[in-house]
Amino acid sequence: MWEILLQYKVYLFIALGLLIPLLGYAVYLQWTQLKDIKDEREQRKKQFLDKYHEKQNDLKESLRIISLAAIQGQCELSEASLRMANLIPKYDALDENHQDFKAVFDLYSDIKELKYLEERNNMNINDRFAEDKIRFAAEEKHKDEMTKACERIYERTRA
Repeated sequence: MWEILLQYKVYLFIALGLLIPLLGYAVYLQWTQLKDIKDEREQRKKQFLDKYHEKQNDLKESLRIISLAAIQGQCELSEASLRMANLIPKYDALDENHQDFKAVFDLYSDIKELKYLEERNNMNINDRFAEDKIRFAAEEKHKDEMTKACERIYERTRA
């Protein structure tokens, strides 16, 4: 067997001379491909985090504006409750189960079944008046707590 190897040693060196660089090139290509995949993942992660932080900042700004409008009387407490009850669970910096925001969700639970927008416009006047009475009673019931909750939300989203 050694005789055969010695006889074809030139061909063996040529074969090894071709295979070793090709193997090195294959390893290089694999390494660059893995590096590109890792860079792409990091870039996607960064984009995801940037979008997440942007959305959180938008939610913070929306909550700040709505709470300030409710405090200043520029919007009704029921409207503020409808909007904030849907935004607070999405905003990570505020815990929706916190006692400070209980009034927002209490008022929301009292008025969430009432009609609004086109459904409200399509109602007859008596039904609309009856729903308005329910909404005004719920607002009056939660007025003080809701105002305090809006102040707390404004304080926590102001910075």
